[in-house]
Amino acid sequence: MKNLIYTFLLLFIIRQDTAAQPFKGEELFGAMRARQIGPAVMSGRVTDLEAHPTNSKVYYAGAAGGGVWKTSNSGVTFIPVFEKHTQCIG
Repeated sequence: MKNLIYTFLLLFIIRQDTAAQPFKGEELFGAMRARQIGPAVMSGRVTDLEAHPTNSKVYYAGAAGGGVWKTSNSGVTFIPVFEKHTQCIG
């Protein structure tokens, strides 16, 4: 019985400690502000994504700047399918 009371007391103390006020934006991020860091032109965008019909880890991505890219590990890394003439494919 004593162990049960100690357990509830410990849980109550932990619950009170985690119920603190959430951080506000200034406290969490300081003077950092949002800014655009993505691509400003066509390159970098994916225009088409196709999955392999039998292997769920293989995907093909078509880039807006041209080129077809393949991943064999569910998108962790991509390799180009065509080394030359990538601007002809879009």
